[in-house]
Amino acid sequence: MLEKVAKMKQLVLCLIVTLCLCGCVTTKDRINQLDSQIRQLEAEQRAKLHKEIELYRNEKNSTCTSKNLTYAGLNIHAFELSNDRIDSTSDYDSIIKNANMALEAIFELADLAKERRCYKDADKLYRHVIERYVGVYYSGFRDRARIGIDDIRGLQKIK
Repeated sequence: MLEKVAKMKQLVLCLIVTLCLCGCVTTKDRINQLDSQIRQLEAEQRAKLHKEIELYRNEKNSTCTSKNLTYAGLNIHAFELSNDRIDSTSDYDSIIKNANMALEAIFELADLAKERRCYKDADKLYRHVIERYVGVYYSGFRDRARIGIDDIRGLQKIK
């Protein structure tokens, strides 16, 4: 899915250049159409990421061994791996947007697991953020993950 978005953005750029060289009048319409398709693919990715999280959220008597918790974590991990496969010709904005989508899902799942007292799973997700997302841009996310880990420590002491 991520590869489709990256390829679509490359196609948009090639199309712009081609249409500008040809002097076509419909350049703006075609660009708007392609941008719409890109937004639709991104929305599908986001929905896919949050589907399992929603299933886990809606479980009545969920436990820490819930298959939906496991599937949600695996789905996020698969999304991250597919993001790693985007080639170096992809624009920086796409890479950041996809990382933000993954981080949003990770924090949603980790917070939900923490809320349901699945401290081991939540801790694992928070630590994953610290280990995987390095660099200045991600410092705020790592801080947020550290806060989650500290919250878990505090909750475990109360328990």
